[in-house]
Amino acid sequence: MNEGAVVRDTDRDWVRIAEMFPYFGVFTHERYKNPSRDDLKEFFASGEIDIAHFVATCRRVFGAFEPKSALEFGCGVGRLLIPLAKLTGHATGVDVADGMLSLARSYADDAGASVILAETIPADEKFDLVLSHITLQHIPPGRGYSLIAQLWGAVAPGGLIVLHITAFRTRFNDLLIGSSLLNYDGTRAESYEETGDETPRILMYDYELSRVFACMPMADGCPLYLEKTDHGGHHGFKIYARKQS
Repeated sequence: MNEGAVVRDTDRDWVRIAEMFPYFGVFTHERYKNPSRDDLKEFFASGEIDIAHFVATCRRVFGAFEPKSALEFGCGVGRLLIPLAKLTGHATGVDVADGMLSLARSYADDAGASVILAETIPADEKFDLVLSHITLQHIPPGRGYSLIAQLWGAVAPGGLIVLHITAFRTRFNDLLIGSSLLNYDGTRAESYEETGDETPRILMYDYELSRVFACMPMADGCPLYLEKTDHGGHHGFKIYARKQS
């Protein structure tokens, strides 16, 4: 990293995005900048589908799994948090943006879902299921690795974590877009820049899998499963891990 360089404040970006385009911040499609009622119906239905997939995968890979508590990091407006709460009876959602949390509260109340909302990961609580999906990719890894350690620490004995990270990109030119710490298949390109431009930006960051797993100390033989992801050339993994009792 260059001496004196400053990493962009992505929390500031997401506070602004929550104020301007909260749904677009989740799915970067033009229709979600000003979504219709049908768009929102599809938006929240996709959350039900995703949670059903995560839970089915957990059960297929790890066996019986009936979580009674859940934590979502990067809950946004509640797309995944609401079906998590329905699944477990109660769920905690964490997001840095008050605007997201306000909408999540409204949607959860409308759905009759029991949720607690916070801006930081609870320090002293343990959860049967800890989830972070399409969130860490927007956080600089220098901060993200610490958050991963906190999320792993929040998993109850015998509980599961489902963690999505991006790891590399299809084209080297993509590394030059935005102000971020990026990796390129063994050759690292570093760009740390804070220009003073306060226009909110949705940046993508790549994580090193070895460092991700170093943040999740597992006992020998700890069950682990990976799913490959590709979001427009941003390649990553959904990591499923069960903490031993």
